[in-house]
Parts: sequence; structure tokens; C-alpha cells
Amino acid sequence: DFQGNTATDLAKQYQMKPIVRLLRRIEKFGYDIIDPQLDRKPIKRYLIFVLPFFLQSFIFYALCNFSVLSWEMLAAVVVVFMTGYHSFYMWFPVNAGLSPYAYGHVVSAVFFHWAFYILELIPYTREWVKLHIIIHIFLPMYFYYLIRAHLAQPGYFQGEEINKENFDAQVERGLVRENFCTTCLHRKPLRCKHCRFCNKCCMTFDHHCPWVDNCVGTPVGGRGSHYYFVMFLVVSNIMHGFIEFLGCYVFFFYSDRPALYQLFSLSTFMLYEHPFFVIMAFYNNLHHLWEFLLTFEQLRCIVLGVTVNEWINRERYAYVREVYGLYISDFSKGMKENLKAFFFGKPAPTLVYNISDEPSEYLQTFASGYE
Repeated sequence: DFQGNTATDLAKQYQMKPIVRLLRRIEKFGYDIIDPQLDRKPIKRYLIFVLPFFLQSFIFYALCNFSVLSWEMLAAVVVVFMTGYHSFYMWFPVNAGLSPYAYGHVVSAVFFHWAFYILELIPYTREWVKLHIIIHIFLPMYFYYLIRAHLAQPGYFQGEEINKENFDAQVERGLVRENFCTTCLHRKPLRCKHCRFCNKCCMTFDHHCPWVDNCVGTPVGGRGSHYYFVMFLVVSNIMHGFIEFLGCYVFFFYSDRPALYQLFSLSTFMLYEHPFFVIMAFYNNLHHLWEFLLTFEQLRCIVLGVTVNEWINRERYAYVREVYGLYISDFSKGMKENLKAFFFGKPAPTLVYNISDEPSEYLQTFASGYE
């Protein structure tokens, strides 16, 4: 700046420690160490994708085999800390880069849940044939929706580029600051938003999800990543429920475990005799908690006929109107119809650019019930 402060100096001044570490890596290794185009380098992308698997494998191995106060555990903690420190930038690369690092964590978690099911749960529940058949029916769906959420098109949009020749005509059609994308240089349709990670405009933009390494949105006239993302969350919650149910049964099946009221003896027994069970029980419940909350939020927004982005920024969008303290989108058709359209219908086949001065028919009907 004009006072001679560098970006690192300003980051230190405002106590932005992650940014300080990031800038120091750039100063030491150069800008290429944080490549904003990770998605264009398949080999580097693959290595980043598999890193979480090896990292989690190492963590689980250390927890299952080393004593908490041993030097081996201390060495393992140092390795994990250094790896996490140097891979911090992979979560969200700068300058709108994409990274499969978080997606690698999700795929790795799926693998370890599957290993837990095979090694710890099936041996004690072999007689529950029907339940295992149901689980194996959901399993292909689980993998399918996970892969599709990653690979499905989110609805990237590129309109007519605005330049000095067509600028006046675009203004006459309704071009204003709010619907002009300064990066893509086009007029955005309603519900379209520029994603700073993908560096593209996305139709019916919900959010950018690093956990599936994809934008979550819906293309015009077809299903996109948003549908598969929500379906993955729904099936994932069901699978977590199966794991928890079987885990509780297996826990009570252990004939040599201490009584439940002997908390210290019981904890010691489980940690030393069944460490993988304890680790995966905690790991599964942790994943299930945030996935349940995310699923609840997604379904709530679907029922209301809005995306997560529209709900968070509801006061900024003119087509999300406040009616007696409630926010309702002009695109909402009612709770039942919104659910039906999302899961069984098709998105609108045309682009909508202009906001109607009059509220939608559903909104007028809804408002009349309060009068």
C-alpha cells in the first residue's frame, strides 16, 4: 500500500494467521506452489485426491496400535500436524481454484465405514440376512449418488458477452449492476450466480461444495449436481443409521465386556480390545451429525422453493418477497409441489431474466390467507 506494507504485513496486522502462512509459502516457493488451476493438472489432482486416504489410514493405525503416551504416538502426532499444516492450502486454493482434497476425505471416509461394516459388524450379525440385503440395496445407490454429485453438470452458464457495441441494447433489455457479471461479462438470468471457485456463472446456484469438489446447482431443463447432492445426503443418512443400529447391537453383544455402570473398566476394555470399533463409532457419529444438519437445511430450502444461497441472501433478491414475516420466492409453487418438482419433475426449460412486478399466483394466494 502507500505506507509500504506488504500483503503479509497487513495479514499480520489484522491477525489473519492462515493468510500469513499462505503468503509465506508463496514468498518461499513462488506463486505456482498454490496453483489456481489444479483441475487442469490430472496427476497433481490425483495425488491430492488420494492424500486424505493415506493420512486417515495412518491416523487410524496409530490410534489402534500406539499407546497415547508413547513416543510412537508423539511421532505420529508430529507427522499428522506437519502434513495438515502443509496441505492447508489444498482445501480452498486461491484465485478460484478447484481442489479434490476435501472430496478425497469423503471417499476415504466411505471406504473406512465399509471396512468397519465388514470387519466389525457383519461377524456378529450374520443371522440378520434381510437387513444386510437392504443395506446392499442401498450401497450401490450410495456410491452412485456420491460419484454423480461430483461429476454431474451444475448448470454453468455463459451468455452473450457484453461489449461497447451491444451495451446500450443490453441496458434497454434490463441490464443493471445487480444482474451484470463483471467476470463473465454477461447478463445473468434470475437465480444465476458467479462461483468464485469454479470461476463460472452457475444456474440455480445453491453453493460450491468442496466435499464433492463441484458446484451445486441445476442446469436449464435437466437435473444437475444439486439433485444428486441432496440424494447422496439422504442415502448417506440412511446408511449412517444402519451403521449405528448394528454398532449398538454389536456393542451389547460383547459377552466379556464390563457392565455399563463400570465406566472406567468399560472404557479401558473397549479402547484396548476394540480400538477400531471405538474410533469408527466416534467417526461415524461425527459425520452423521453434520450430514443430518446439512440434509435438514437442504430439505427446508427445497420445501420453501429456494436455494441455500437465496435463503442466506434473501434480502438481496427482489424475487424473494417477505410476506408477514415469511420469505417466499416467486419460483415457489407450494411445499408439496416444490418437493415434487425437485425430486420427480424437471427444471424450467427456459431462462428467466426479468422480475414480475406482481407476486406469483401462489404467493398471492398464500398472502390472502393472512388477510
